[in-house]
Amino acid sequence: MGHAEYAAALGLSRHALRIWRDRLEESGDEMDWRSLLHPSARAQLSSAANCARRQYRLTPDAVDGRSHRRSFTEEQKRAIVAETERPGVVVAQVCRRHGIATSMAFRWRQEFGLTARKAPELALVEIADGAESEPPALAALRNLVRPPDGMVAIEVDDGRRVFAPAGASAAAVKRHLAGKEKAS
Repeated sequence: MGHAEYAAALGLSRHALRIWRDRLEESGDEMDWRSLLHPSARAQLSSAANCARRQYRLTPDAVDGRSHRRSFTEEQKRAIVAETERPGVVVAQVCRRHGIATSMAFRWRQEFGLTARKAPELALVEIADGAESEPPALAALRNLVRPPDGMVAIEVDDGRRVFAPAGASAAAVKRHLAGKEKAS
């Protein structure tokens, strides 16, 4: 085998092989020159992650090979998920505080049946006999329903109350409702 083939078999250039040969001849000592190579130029002993994990296991209790993983009890998971459900809380911040991935929190939310929040559906409610004959309990309930953020409540002439975007004219909303009712 010539110098070029030998260098190619070792993954070196011919120039690098000459340099190493000269160093070895000058020193006169027996040495493993491959250990002095840059890590990127060294031959890979094994690419199997399983072998490396078994070989370099640090503690005897890490028998299953997953010792670096943390485990959470059901109570801990529920507490973290409950923390993400609070209004105004950012899920990523909660996850950073607990040192978990956001995907894990969302997986736990799904596990506990808390999927993505859906927009509320609006329903048309009509008062049968008008506001004059309205029982006091119903009037109290009507005042409990607060307009959503960015909306205002507008009282219609027949006693109904509708929500419209903030800044909308009450007269324009009433005209719009009257036009819809004529069309139907």
